[in-house]
Formats: sequence, C-alpha cells, structure tokens
Amino acid sequence: MEISTKEKKSRKYNTEYRKKLVNKFDKIKIQSELHNIYNIISKDIGTNFSSNRNGIFINMNIISDDCIDKLVEYIEEKNTSSLIMSDKVNYKSYKFDEIDIISETGQKLSNQEKNIIKRIRNKIII
Repeated sequence: MEISTKEKKSRKYNTEYRKKLVNKFDKIKIQSELHNIYNIISKDIGTNFSSNRNGIFINMNIISDDCIDKLVEYIEEKNTSSLIMSDKVNYKSYKFDEIDIISETGQKLSNQEKNIIKRIRNKIII
C-alpha cells in the first residue's frame, strides 16, 4: 500500500521561509536568547543535529511546522529589536587635528600633499 502524492503531508513553511528565519537567528547576539531558541528546537528534533567547535548545525528542513510556529512566536514576543545588537560602528578619530582636507574641487589629497600641509602648519605654529 503506497501513499499517493496527494495524501502526503505538505509543509506549511517552505525552504525560503525557513532560510529567512535562520537569517533572523543570525542577527541575535544575546546568548541566553540563543539558548532558548536551541531549547525550542531540541524539543522537536532531539539530538538530530551536528556540532563541532564552530557551533551547532541544524537542518531546518527536518523541523516541524509546529516548532517553526513556536520559534516565530518567540521572536515576535521578545521584540526582535531588543534581541538584535546594532551592527553600526561609531568612528572616532584618535587625533583632533587629523588632516582630512578636501580641496575646493572636491578631490581628496594624497598622503604626500597632506604631509606638506602638516609641515607648513608646524612651521607656522613654531
């Protein structure tokens, strides 16, 4: 007795949706939240994952739709903006008199030209 293709259970979430969910997980930087996500997944798949010193690797295609529902609910509940650390880097110059001079034509000066300007400034100060 074979099961026809119509009788096979179809998935609620396709592979693309699962990939997008993984991308949301990648943005989370808080360890305790990642542990909670791992616990939700491990209840569904048990020990059906691989791990090494680089981390834990889970095949998202074997996760049930119910588990994905729980994961989506968890992420929405925790408000993803509070889970995601900012990727923006604030730049602060180490020197206050750093020469970032742009000529009047809008072109940047070469290092040699910047050194000439520094020498001229130092002679005037002394």
